[in-house]
Amino acid sequence: MADDPRDSVEHAVQITGDVVTISVGLEAVTIIIHEDLIRSRSEFFKSALNKAWQEAQERRINLPEDKLDIVRLYCQFLYSGRLYLEHTVSKAQLADKEVLPEYLILSELYVFGEKIQDAVFRNSVIDAFLSRMEESVDGTKYSPITQSVDIIYRGTMAGSPARRLMVDTHVWRGGPHWITHESAENNQEFLMDLARAMLIFPRAAEGEKAVQRSNYHEGETSEHFRELIPINGHNHEQRIDLPDVEPEVFNAYLHLHYFGKIPCRQPDEPVSERTEDFISTDYDLLCDLHIFADYVRDRKAMDAAISALLSRYTQRGPEDGLRVLPSDQRVNKVYAETKLDSPLRRLMVDMHMCGNEQALVGGPDALDGDFIYDLALVLLRERGKAHSKDDSLPKGVSICDYHKPGDCEACVGRKRKRGD
Repeated sequence: MADDPRDSVEHAVQITGDVVTISVGLEAVTIIIHEDLIRSRSEFFKSALNKAWQEAQERRINLPEDKLDIVRLYCQFLYSGRLYLEHTVSKAQLADKEVLPEYLILSELYVFGEKIQDAVFRNSVIDAFLSRMEESVDGTKYSPITQSVDIIYRGTMAGSPARRLMVDTHVWRGGPHWITHESAENNQEFLMDLARAMLIFPRAAEGEKAVQRSNYHEGETSEHFRELIPINGHNHEQRIDLPDVEPEVFNAYLHLHYFGKIPCRQPDEPVSERTEDFISTDYDLLCDLHIFADYVRDRKAMDAAISALLSRYTQRGPEDGLRVLPSDQRVNKVYAETKLDSPLRRLMVDMHMCGNEQALVGGPDALDGDFIYDLALVLLRERGKAHSKDDSLPKGVSICDYHKPGDCEACVGRKRKRGD
């Protein structure tokens, strides 16, 4: 089913008001565009059209250093939401070129989006990059390399999503032939970032879908880090101190954002004498990851930790065939470091509900009082419902019950089947 094109009238942009003239390049070619439209999307143009500035009084903005084709594509995008690019369909069109022409244009578009401070536009350019990377030219897929990488690195700051895309693409899909033989022809800052990434994640699985669109979209990661290093600002020290965070937890968080996966310990066999120890250790890492993601206000990472916890919970112990529960110490730490409405607290309760005889073996003094209260309250609410040891979760509960509202498609419009 196609996306619903309707939207609230409150979001409508007025296109019947004043227009402004954008003068582009040394030849001063002009483009006319509605003021309300361009102000609504770009902090750069919004500031330029401030009444105190000469540009606002003359209704004219000068962009002498920018290319006409790039500015025109941006203005077309503002009206249509589309990027009108020529499409390379055969290798004959490439001749001796190393990079698809589309990648060079997309790189310049992203840098322009960085200059004018339009995050929505930059996200769309990222989508265009990834879509083009999945398309073939005479059976061969091409990726942005060399010149495209250099444009991105020269026009963006450290930490840019586009820089991460360039690095990740080389890590997961590239080979030595992607790097030119002459060192000076490669962007040195990029080579340093690439080397770091390869040292941290040396065993990138060939063909694995680690490059995901949302990993490079602005506004979909940690609110905490965006405040410390604004997307269009600059942290001169380029340093964030996290003294209370375990390195293993932060490494798992970075791995999730780079590759869309959480590095959990895996036993050599599906079921072995070490299975219970592996599961218990993974519980510790995943709970700490969720707590850290909550601290930095990264809902996507919180949901990923929940999903991994539930996947781990389905693996049974080697001797008794029962699911392994988080330790009492782990439950106590979760309750000590989370808020009352934390989905991680709800998950701890629900896992113990289906743990049957494994639950509460340590006695009342071994567990946090708030946890015992929550468990008793939910058990009273669920009285009369049969929960067997084969149930991963209580009846009528799904993974969406541990997500923030609207975090995934399945969550939209879904109501919890029981109270928090």
